[in-house]
Amino acid sequence: MGVLSFGINARAEIVAVGDDWEKHADQGAPPRAAIIGRVLWDFFADPTTKELYARLVNRLPAGGSVSVPYRCDTPSRRRWFVMTIARQGQDRVEFTSRLMREENRVPVALFESARARDERMVRMCSWCQRIAAPDNGWLAVEEAIAGARLLERETMPRITHGICPDCVDGLARSTSLEWKT
Repeated sequence: MGVLSFGINARAEIVAVGDDWEKHADQGAPPRAAIIGRVLWDFFADPTTKELYARLVNRLPAGGSVSVPYRCDTPSRRRWFVMTIARQGQDRVEFTSRLMREENRVPVALFESARARDERMVRMCSWCQRIAAPDNGWLAVEEAIAGARLLERETMPRITHGICPDCVDGLARSTSLEWKT
């Protein structure tokens, strides 16, 4: 199964990426040259998710690690990963994501990176891939698409990432972080 890894220095600059990075770049990740030297926090649009990652990184003692589960789907695959964040001394933190399982599904146009986007926005949980649905809470992608009729247009809405309350609670319990939404 696949492994995706990268490392940051004490200034949170990405200083290395694993050998499998280019394979993932084919699936929508930015190419290696576009991320080396960039600050990790620049890749987070949602302040809650950014702060959660920063807390995870900043609380790790030298030699310490924490593992968190998350989803990262493709148009035709549901994929479950576990990410381990490990401090290597005071000046380096390694992020390693391992694919734990995956399954086929009917392709979801919302996840097609080449699909034209319009002015609409949908908020997706960075951990479980559910979508915030007004008046309905957080729904599985397929349910949210059906309810919001997202596929009735030629263009797709833009996706912004955040974290749903269920995942905040689960991460707080599994990582001993005190967190309030």
